[in-house]
Amino acid sequence: GYGYRNLCLPAGYKGWIRVPLNTNTLYSLEHETHNGVIDLDMVQQVNIQVDGNATSAGTTLYVEEIGIHGQVNGSETPDPSDGRIRVACVGDSMTQGIGVSAPNDYPSQLQALLGTDDYLVQNFGLYARTLLTGGDYPYIETQEFRDSLTFAPDIVVIMLGTNDAKDHNWAKKASFVDNYLALIARYAALDSAPEIYVCTSPTLSNDEHEIRNTVVRDEVVPLQKQVAQQAGCTLID
Repeated sequence: GYGYRNLCLPAGYKGWIRVPLNTNTLYSLEHETHNGVIDLDMVQQVNIQVDGNATSAGTTLYVEEIGIHGQVNGSETPDPSDGRIRVACVGDSMTQGIGVSAPNDYPSQLQALLGTDDYLVQNFGLYARTLLTGGDYPYIETQEFRDSLTFAPDIVVIMLGTNDAKDHNWAKKASFVDNYLALIARYAALDSAPEIYVCTSPTLSNDEHEIRNTVVRDEVVPLQKQVAQQAGCTLID
């Protein structure tokens, strides 16, 4: 993994940098985190905060020197004086971007479309997560969820429900609407009073990873539409 860890930054750079993780960098970071402080199998990238005062022309930073400083799959802590509209993208692997790399995940594309002058888009997706609190991997129990609240978003885009369409999760479908309304209420109660968008789950080409497309299409999506109507949220279908 040596030779892939140096990051060349312009003089005075201040902000967050995203380091995608591959097999080589995972090996290096396992040593930096003393083999197990962080479950690296669950990590796709490392976000590192850089202080402009610490960088000068030609400065090269090394992963083994800065380790995991910053946040793992975390969010940019908003500067109250920043003034940009903060958009939190909440969801599962389709939000996180499993199978694609930045800038091909949808939050990165959304940031490109909106531009960086007026908007700050953050990706709070995490694969395999469910909307159902009784599902196998509930989203509300994740650090991504907690980070999305701390982010103080002005807009929240939620796309959860696909992983709920697995048989062992959908057995608890009676709680889906109430759980979704409770999640929306958590965001609505924030001081930032965000506008909340509910996304319907995309149609699957076939049943994958135990997810039943007929359940997504015929049961999950209608309930997502019902939730958006009940909560007064804008629906993205």
